[in-house]
Amino acid sequence: MLLRRFTRHISNQNWLAVGLDVAAVAGGVLLALQLQGWFEARGTKARAEAALTELYLESEDVLLTWVELVYENDIDLELQDRVVAALFAGEQGALDADAIEAGLATMGFFPPVNPPRRVYDELARGGLIHEIDAPEAMDAVATYYERLAFIEAQLPFFRPARDGDAGLREGRGINSVYDAERRSRQRIEVDFAALTADPAYLDALSRLLRNRIVFQYYRRWVMHEAAGMCEALARAAGARCLALEAYETVREVPLWLAGDEELTEADEETDE
Repeated sequence: MLLRRFTRHISNQNWLAVGLDVAAVAGGVLLALQLQGWFEARGTKARAEAALTELYLESEDVLLTWVELVYENDIDLELQDRVVAALFAGEQGALDADAIEAGLATMGFFPPVNPPRRVYDELARGGLIHEIDAPEAMDAVATYYERLAFIEAQLPFFRPARDGDAGLREGRGINSVYDAERRSRQRIEVDFAALTADPAYLDALSRLLRNRIVFQYYRRWVMHEAAGMCEALARAAGARCLALEAYETVREVPLWLAGDEELTEADEETDE
């Protein structure tokens, strides 16, 4: 109908009517485009808000993962420190054979760093992460993942080569024997006197302990960034980072680990 009327106006040379027809068509097109853009903007905003919520929820799990890692390694390190101190002093003290074995067994163990990141990776791949309108929160996210990339890159340098693992390598006062009462069927016998009399072993052990302490500081740095990320994302999502309560329990460096010399971010070299 519109086309027929438009044609009739042209045939009659009614140029005013032709102009009005053109204006009506153009206005309709513009209105349609505006409505389409409005709906698309609403859809993008809704997706961005949903992405922010998902990212915040994942940050809760991220922080809890780091809290658990730091807590467990603090416990391991305390025992390892006592064992190494006893070996250097040449006095076993209150440490029994099981404690010495447990302390030495984990000296060369640096597990992979695998905190949750599925939501972040999916948002990054899809480009939706750039549509989240929360600058402070996204800066915190970027800082955390930069720190995570750093610690992941450092991990191979801290893991000792098998030949250089001073922990429970058999041969120098350390022997593996069969034990039917243990699930693993293995029991480690440690000759305390033989180890204390082996300067090379003690030197390698002290270097390994030092590396474990440095890497634990790295874990704490990442944990602090994870806490900042969770707090910032929660604030942007109108929520509260519940994992901060667990974080506060391990936030401070244990007194037994604190020393006169503060380890800093620049202390990135490992003792081979």
